[in-house]
Formats: sequence, C-alpha cells, structure tokens
Amino acid sequence: PLCPPTKPLPLAGGHFSTVLQVGLQRLEAGDAGVLPHFAHVGEEFVTSFDGFPKSKVHLLVLPRLRIAGARDLTAEHLSLARRLTAYVAWLLCELAAQRPELTWRQGVHSNPSLQQLHVHVLSEDFQSPCMKNKKHYNSFQPPFLLGLESVLANLEQSVEGGPACAVRASKEEAESWLKRDLTCGGCGTCFANRFVELKRHLDVCRRPSAATAAASASAPRASAAAAGGAPLGVGRAA
Repeated sequence: PLCPPTKPLPLAGGHFSTVLQVGLQRLEAGDAGVLPHFAHVGEEFVTSFDGFPKSKVHLLVLPRLRIAGARDLTAEHLSLARRLTAYVAWLLCELAAQRPELTWRQGVHSNPSLQQLHVHVLSEDFQSPCMKNKKHYNSFQPPFLLGLESVLANLEQSVEGGPACAVRASKEEAESWLKRDLTCGGCGTCFANRFVELKRHLDVCRRPSAATAAASASAPRASAAAAGGAPLGVGRAA
C-alpha cells in the first residue's frame, strides 16, 4: 500500500522549482534517503509523492529523461509519450485496485511551476490541508490540467504536419483559466469565488467527474510491463 512521507523532500537551499530535478539526481546517485518519497521506481519512469498534495492521494509521474516540461516535448518524443501514457494507465489501474472508493484524474499543468516534466495523478476528492485557494483548485481542472491523451494527440498531429507543440494554449491563455469561476467537476455546480463553500460541497458530492470518464475512455490497455513488472509501493530500488 501507499505510504506517503510526512514531510516534503528537502531542497537543501535550492529553489522550490528544482525539487523534482533534485529528487531524480539523488535517486540516480543511490541516495537511500530519498526512497520514501517515491511510490514506484522503474527503468524509464518514476512515481513520487507530491510534497504538497491537493487530494487524499496525489502522485507525480516523471520520466528519467531530463525534459523541462510538456511545452518542451516534440515529435521526437512521441514514442516516449506513448510509453508514458501506458505507464500512467498502469498506475491508475493499481490505484483503483488499492483505493476503489476513490475516482481519479491525470494530466500535466499547462503552465507548471516545477522544472522536469511531470504528470499529476490524483484522486478527485480534493480534500487536503494543502488545497487552500481558488488557484490551487482550478490548476487541477481542465483545461489547465491537460490530460495525457491530449498531449499525445497533439504530438501525433505534429508528426503529421500540425503545430509542433504538445500544449497548444499560450501561457497567457492558460493563466487566465486559473481565474475562472469555481465549479464542481462532478455535478457542475458553480460556486463563483466561494472556495470554502466549494470545499464543503466536494466532501459530499459523489458524482464521477467528466475528467474521470474521459480518461477511462481514452486510456490504453495497462499492463505490468509498462511499469517494468514492479508492484506499486514505497521505496523501490533505483
């Protein structure tokens, strides 16, 4: 079972935006002290616990290959993006088996605050002390949270002569999405700017979200091979 650490990965004086890069560096250097911050370690992809989770379960999937973010993906990364999508599908299947009472969503931030490409995989309860404001909530709603299926489709279109980018929205447009009215992703109730009221509603609303249905319909078949055959747990060897 998942066992997240009680504290985020320490930065040792670095800027917060580099925490994922630092985590990967320490992992690949054989630093055992970093292992509790990882839920799964594979040959090509790793899954870490978000240091400031916005839901009951909040994980980050990272490729070991150094890629700054989704906007840096090109047609050359198409094969990697397909394997990443398969890995995330495997992870979602594992999570659903461990926590069947929860629903899930995945995606990348259109404007991420952390360096190193990472995919958010989180439960849709959004119940966490770290979920503190409107910007936090909207950053995990579409379209700011862009599902991997959309990233993959954009890359495939670029191979066929379309725009050469995985994230089509400009940074300015993406930032404007964070200012939208607060809306429950399950039942569609609008709360405008009433964040506290939304938080109370989310605690009792149990309708599956549209994001869940879309992700389930478009996810590729998951297999243990996508994860290198290793189980989902804590502190897997690097």
